[in-house]
Amino acid sequence: MNEPPHGVTPWSLGMALVGIGGALGLVGALGPWFDVTGWLRTQFFGDELVAARTLPGTGDWTGLVALTAAAGVLVLVAVALLFHGSAARNWAPMASVVLGLLVLAAAVAAYLRTGSVASGVDFGRIGTGHIRSQGAAGPGLFTSAAGGTLAGVAGLITRRLTPEV
Repeated sequence: MNEPPHGVTPWSLGMALVGIGGALGLVGALGPWFDVTGWLRTQFFGDELVAARTLPGTGDWTGLVALTAAAGVLVLVAVALLFHGSAARNWAPMASVVLGLLVLAAAVAAYLRTGSVASGVDFGRIGTGHIRSQGAAGPGLFTSAAGGTLAGVAGLITRRLTPEV
């Protein structure tokens, strides 16, 4: 008698938002995660930009963690939306919070590691000078952080919308 109505429910919309967050996390991890530039100090021209590289998230362990967690969010959403049992309604939102926080934590760890990732990029040598590297967070890193945040917050809201069975 207490069956949920068929069609779109607030719970389904909440899980769809979780899925959008997971998709953002996945796209961000596959996108430009780090921007690394190489500088050479010369006697006549000062600092010269000699090389620039963009590294995807899959090139660092933090991006792989974010990619795996974001893919987990998408699988979780698909399972939760396909199987409307009370068990899926109860555990799916909380699991999405955990996975969303994992995506966010990986993005924060990557942001804190930009300097060490940049120093690990080998630009080679030009003449007798040594190329200095400087790193910055790429747009994919921020996209993943936003996706992880959205998945986590939407999971919390969706958990509040879950009817007690």
